[in-house]
Amino acid sequence: MSARAVSRLIFSPVLWLLTGLLLIHWPVQALELPGRLGKLLLFPTLQFQHHTRSPDSLDTPKNLVNPLLSVFYTVKFKQFLFVTESVLARDEQEIERFQFGWQMQPNTRLWFGRFHNPLGYWNTQYHHGFYLQPSIRRPSIAEFEDEGGPIPMHISGVLFNKTVLADGQLFEFDLGLGAGPSLESGEFEPVSVIDPLNGTHRFSVTGRLVYQTDPVLQNQLGVFSGFS
Repeated sequence: MSARAVSRLIFSPVLWLLTGLLLIHWPVQALELPGRLGKLLLFPTLQFQHHTRSPDSLDTPKNLVNPLLSVFYTVKFKQFLFVTESVLARDEQEIERFQFGWQMQPNTRLWFGRFHNPLGYWNTQYHHGFYLQPSIRRPSIAEFEDEGGPIPMHISGVLFNKTVLADGQLFEFDLGLGAGPSLESGEFEPVSVIDPLNGTHRFSVTGRLVYQTDPVLQNQLGVFSGFS
């Protein structure tokens, strides 16, 4: 038996048990860690999928049940920030975001690491868990790379974020630049946090400008442009 098979044999029951307990007792669990150790948020999901048969899906099980756990951690110490998010599933264990930040001013932040490409609405407002989304799945155009998404959703490099509040209206500007995903077997592969030198990653840059008439509401009007 291969090491991968042994890992899945051990990992899958543990993931099922952990996801089931969280769904029963705490659909979303936010843990305040002692002292200044930050916040740990757990977002469990149990996916039920049914696939119709097609020539392209002969190797895909017709019915699939997949437990998934999104682990989100954030901490702030004075001007320094840290955010990370990991996804645990039967067929995927990956660090999706790993960001170190510096709060230059109350409304100005500079981030370093692997972050969500600041494009569109979905990629800046929602994370890899499903609990806070208004729909069951992300729109196809906003799917992540490992789900066949057509747009690079992660950049590893530098992200500048600035918000301006004026007369009850909010303006937000993002500029992200760094290494974008490589193209492997027809699918985008972002820079891995564990193995960042693996793959050929080209320069990527994205700019985003957003306007909100009311900062409390989620309605936004914005434009973005990117090159990868």
